[in-house]
Amino acid sequence: MGGDFSGNAYKNMIHDVKNMDMNTLEKFAEKKDFEKNGLYTNSYKAEDALYNIIYKQAQYSNSYKEYVASVLDRQENGISIFVKGKYSKRLQQKIKADFSGFRNVKEKEIDAYGMERLLQADCFEIMMFGMIFLLAYILLIPEKNEGILRFYFAMPNGRNWLGFVKYGVGCFYAGIISVVFYGVKCLILSSLYGLGNLRVKVQSFYMFQGFPPNISGGEFLIGYGCYKILVGILFFSIFYALTLLWKKRNIAFTMIAGIFFLEGYFWFHIRDNSWLYLMRRINLIQFMDIRNILAQYSCVNVWNVPVHTYLVLVLACVLLIISSGVSGFLLYPVFAGENGRTLEIAGKTSFCWNLPSKMELLFYEIKKYWVCEKGWMLLLAVLCAGYFISGIQVQNAGDVDKLYYEKYMMEIQGKTVPEAKKYMQDILKEIQEWKTDLESDKTFSQEYISILEIGVKREKGAQKAYKKVLLQEKKKADHILYEKGYRLALGMGKEAFAFHFIEIFSAIAIAIFAFCVYGVDNKMERRLLLYSTYSGKNALIRSKCRMIIFWSIFLMGSLYGSWIYSVSRNYSIHHLNFHWNCVAGNALFGIIQTKIGVILFGFYGLHLLALIFLGMVVGNLTMREDSI
Repeated sequence: MGGDFSGNAYKNMIHDVKNMDMNTLEKFAEKKDFEKNGLYTNSYKAEDALYNIIYKQAQYSNSYKEYVASVLDRQENGISIFVKGKYSKRLQQKIKADFSGFRNVKEKEIDAYGMERLLQADCFEIMMFGMIFLLAYILLIPEKNEGILRFYFAMPNGRNWLGFVKYGVGCFYAGIISVVFYGVKCLILSSLYGLGNLRVKVQSFYMFQGFPPNISGGEFLIGYGCYKILVGILFFSIFYALTLLWKKRNIAFTMIAGIFFLEGYFWFHIRDNSWLYLMRRINLIQFMDIRNILAQYSCVNVWNVPVHTYLVLVLACVLLIISSGVSGFLLYPVFAGENGRTLEIAGKTSFCWNLPSKMELLFYEIKKYWVCEKGWMLLLAVLCAGYFISGIQVQNAGDVDKLYYEKYMMEIQGKTVPEAKKYMQDILKEIQEWKTDLESDKTFSQEYISILEIGVKREKGAQKAYKKVLLQEKKKADHILYEKGYRLALGMGKEAFAFHFIEIFSAIAIAIFAFCVYGVDNKMERRLLLYSTYSGKNALIRSKCRMIIFWSIFLMGSLYGSWIYSVSRNYSIHHLNFHWNCVAGNALFGIIQTKIGVILFGFYGLHLLALIFLGMVVGNLTMREDSI
């Protein structure tokens, strides 16, 4: 969920530039432009992007007073792009009143990247979106399909209070889900990048340039958390009403298609200056991305009265919650009163008359778990996780010596040891010549001196790479391979934190899927029906085992495959026919003569077997509980 650079790199650079003035910072920028010609790795691109972010914040902090003064000066002199009228005069007065309070913002805060990422909608909002939809689904659909809902609805208080109670419980849990995801996101960003000084005014951060309330960063975090709760309840209210309206299991696809259709329609037919402009943000994920509203001072014309846009957004949330809640209350009697038992009985009767063979039973299980019984939600969650894992940046920017070391190790990757030794000796000889020119009394241009200084900076990285070549020569290895990619592929190193997340996530996913596979037939009548088929109980259990194996292979391909792809984007790991002792560094004892391909295949094969074993154990425990 972070950027293309690590948290350590960000903190190190913040420490380096925090005490610089703007002139020193600009000279630092010029040197980095020279370094681009010599350092062209992905790590340097990440470092350059990191520096641009910090430089942008420093420029903002340095010129914020001039920006506030220019805004107030325009309002004092009556300079406005609006036609003079009642609303424009009121807007000028409001701008003067708000920006007068910004004169007291004296702090300069350049540690702002964590706060910016907090405001950005990302995978946390998508997972929250899915969890709240699942909440609305669980509250309504299962009881309707089982026929229990009509029984509850026929009780004395059921008709009047059942829908209200379900909606209230759903709102409560939606708020809890929002708090949990928001809290976890704050913790992760705080540990990676930090959230800056939360005691200073929010206008000290560049993404709050036009935010009217003169509050501290800590107060904003509390207010933003309340807004997240409000949006979570809004999500649930909309899903609740749409679930009651469509009443079927395929409502997710209908809902998503409807939301994107409305988003497209509003985007192309509503102008920017229309009072319906906020309807263009009906896409619920984008509804949570409020960076544009915070960065630019804006008001909405409400009956010739300027009202802050963020207040209108909050009011729109509340009105949508009320309208969705009222709609759900009116739709619930129709939803609960219909007979949902007829189709289920008819389906079982049809199944009895068409007894499946072993192959048909397997495809029946696949259809049931991957399409009908919420298996598609697990499938979607795994695919989303795989997508985000494939985009993880595993290179660590920030240390120039490490960057040059990586640069030279990648250049000698796959070479024989004598070839690599000669190549590094030539590099060190060239660096020594630059060092001699720099220390001599010769006169050079300032630009050439800067180039020489940058060239000399390569010495430590080159020396480290040369030592690795000598170590490989001492080990009598045939070739030299950079160790970073292979260690990351095996889940080793500080940058491999995502690999441990994959291990935990895949274990949880296979456990949930196994519980669904073995627990979905817990109803006595369904179990008796399936066990009385032509293939019987043993074939049914075997089909469930095959489903566990298929799902484990799918997890390996989606999650672990994404990790391999993420590593291979930055480091070469394709020399699988070389022996492990070709990998630079201290090889593990006992497998130094084993081929790299065999090691990786065995490593991931053990993970696959562990997933299958875990799925079988959870499935057997589920069946044992069922038999009790």
